[in-house]
Amino acid sequence: MLTDLKKTLLFQFLLVVFFFLLGFLLYWPSLSGEFQFDDIHFILQNPGVRCLDRLDLLWNFLPQPTRFVGLYTFALNYHMHQSQPWGYHLTNLLIHVMNAFFVYHLVILICGHFHQDEGDCPERKMAILTALLFLLHPLQTQAISYISQRFACLATFFYFSALISYLCARKAKTLKAVIFYMFSFIVLSLLGMLTKEVVITLPFMVLGIEGLAGIKPVQSFSRRQVLTGGMVLLTLLCFIPMMFAFKISALLLTPKPSASHAGDTITFGKYLLTQMRVFWTFVRLFFLPVHQNVDYDYALSASLFKPAQTFYSALGLCLYFRLIWIFRREKMLWSFSMLWVLIAFSANLVPRRHIIFEHKFYLLSFGFCWFAVLCLSHVIKKRRVFILVFCGYLVLLGLLTFKRNFVWRTEIALWSDTVKKSPAKSRPYVNLGNAYFKRGDVSRALENYHKALQNNPRHIPAYLNRGVIYEKLKNFKAALADYDKIIAINPRYGKAYGYRGYVWNLQGSQTKALQDYNTAIELDSSLKQVYTNRGIIFKRLGQYDKALNDYNKAVSLDPDLVQALGNRGNVYRLQKQYALALADLEQAINLDPQSPLLYMNRALVYQEKQQYHRALSDVLTAQKMGYKPSGQQVEFLRKKILENEVPSL
Repeated sequence: MLTDLKKTLLFQFLLVVFFFLLGFLLYWPSLSGEFQFDDIHFILQNPGVRCLDRLDLLWNFLPQPTRFVGLYTFALNYHMHQSQPWGYHLTNLLIHVMNAFFVYHLVILICGHFHQDEGDCPERKMAILTALLFLLHPLQTQAISYISQRFACLATFFYFSALISYLCARKAKTLKAVIFYMFSFIVLSLLGMLTKEVVITLPFMVLGIEGLAGIKPVQSFSRRQVLTGGMVLLTLLCFIPMMFAFKISALLLTPKPSASHAGDTITFGKYLLTQMRVFWTFVRLFFLPVHQNVDYDYALSASLFKPAQTFYSALGLCLYFRLIWIFRREKMLWSFSMLWVLIAFSANLVPRRHIIFEHKFYLLSFGFCWFAVLCLSHVIKKRRVFILVFCGYLVLLGLLTFKRNFVWRTEIALWSDTVKKSPAKSRPYVNLGNAYFKRGDVSRALENYHKALQNNPRHIPAYLNRGVIYEKLKNFKAALADYDKIIAINPRYGKAYGYRGYVWNLQGSQTKALQDYNTAIELDSSLKQVYTNRGIIFKRLGQYDKALNDYNKAVSLDPDLVQALGNRGNVYRLQKQYALALADLEQAINLDPQSPLLYMNRALVYQEKQQYHRALSDVLTAQKMGYKPSGQQVEFLRKKILENEVPSL
C-alpha cells in the first residue's frame, strides 16, 4: 500500500510540474506585462496594499469586505515585489496551475461518487484531459494575465478546494476524517466568500451533487446523518452575505448606467434578458475562441424579441434545461457538467454595470471543459483517433493562448486591440490615451481623448484626463473648461472640484481654490490629495492647526502619501515640534529617496536644532540630485561647523 501511495504522490507531483511548465511556456509573454486597467486602482493606488500592518485599510477599501483575501495577497506581493509586475503575474499563474490540478482531482472524485466511467474514456485520462483543456484555453487569459482578476482565479481556487474537501468528507470512513474535511470545507468557503462573491453558489453546487448524483451513504454513517450535517453547514453558509449588509432590493432593482454600452440603463428585467445572450456568447467563445475582447460593446436587450437573438437565446436555454433532465439518469456526468455551468453562471444574474467580462467565464469553464471531453470521447470511439484529435485541439488552443498573451503585455497593445474591436466605446480610447500619456506621448493621448468624447460627449474620464494634460501644458483655460464640463454633467462629482481647485491655486486664486476643495471634500471624503492640497493653502495662510488636520486626514487615508508627510513635517518644524517633523520627513524620504526637496526640508529641521553636520549633508545630497541651494545657506552651515569644531581663545 505504501508503494502505491508513493507512486500516486509521485505521479501527482510530476503532473503539477508538467502543468506549470506548460502554463509558463504559454503565459511567459505576459509575465513581464505591465499593470493594466483596474490594477492601478486595486494595487498601485491602494494604500492598504503597501501597509501589511494596516489590515483595516484593506477591509474597508470596498463597501463590503468580499475582496479582502484577494487584496491581502496583493499586499503580500507588494511586500516582496514592490511595483514589479512579474511577481504578481507569476502568482496568478501558480494559482491557475493549482486550479488545473484541482480540476483533475474533482473529475476523479465526482466520477467515483457517481460510480460512472462514461464512454471509452477512463476516469484518470478524462481527468487529465479536462485539466489540460482548463489550463490551455485562451478564454482563461483575462483571469490570469490581468493581475486584478486574481479575484476570479483565487475564488475558484477556494471553490474547487472546498468542493474537494466536501467530497472527501462524503467518502471518509471515520468520524475524525469527516469532521476534518467538513471543517476544511467551511474555512475554505469562508476564504472564498472573502475573495469574490461568486462563491455564494458553492452551497447550490453541493446541493446539485447531492440531488443529481444520489451518492450512496458512507460506511458507518447513515445518509440522513451526513446529509443533515452537510445541509446545516450549507444553510449557515447561505447567511454569509448578511455579514456584508447586502441590500437585496437596492442591489437588484436600482437602475444603473451600463458600462458595456453607452446610453443603456440597466434594470433587473433587461439585465436578465441580456444575460441569456451572454450565456451563449460564452458558449461560442469556448468552442470558437476568436475575437476576444477585454471591453465588449454589449447592448442591453430591450425585450424578449429585441434584439431577436434574445428570443433564440431563451429557446436555447430551454433546450439546455431539457438536456440536463434527459441526461440525468443514463449520462449523469454529462448532466452534471452542464448543471455546473448553470449554477456557476447564476452568480452573474445579479445586475452589474459590466454586462460581460471574460474572467466571469473562469469558474464555469470547468463544466464546459468536462462536457467537451465527454462529448468528444463519445463521438470518437477509437482511442487513438480520439487522443490525436484532442491533442490537436489542445495545440491549437495553446497557440491562441500564447498569441493572446502578447496582447496583455503592454497597455498600448491591449487597448489598441480593444479600440479595433469596440470602436464605438469611449473607455478603450481613454485607457489608450492614458497609456500614451504615461509614455510621454501627449499628442496621441489627446487624440484618443478627443475620439472618446466624439463617441460619448458626456464621458467624464475623458474630460478629466484631458484636463490634466491641459494643466501640465499650462493651458489653464482649457483645463478649467473641461472640469466645468464635468461639473455640468455631474454636479456631485467631487474629484472634478478637487482638480479645478488645483488649477485655481496654480493661477494664484486661493479663495476659489479653497471653495472648490471644500466642495470636493463635502461630496467625497476619501479624496486624500484634496486634503493635502487644502492643507498647503492653510499652511501658506499661517493656519497651522487647520493644515495639520488636513494632513492628518490625508495620512489616515494613505499612510504612505509622501506629499502629505513632507508637508506635515514642515508644519511641525514651524511649530518647533522637531521630533515629529523629523519622523515625518524621514518616513517620506524612505518612501521617495530621490526627492531633493525632502532633504532640503529635513536640513532646515537639523539647522534649527543646530545639528549642522547633518543639515549640510542633506543640503549636499539635494544638490547632487539637481537642487540648487543658495550659496549663503551652504556657507552659513560650513561656518557654523567650523565654529563648533575650533575652540575660541
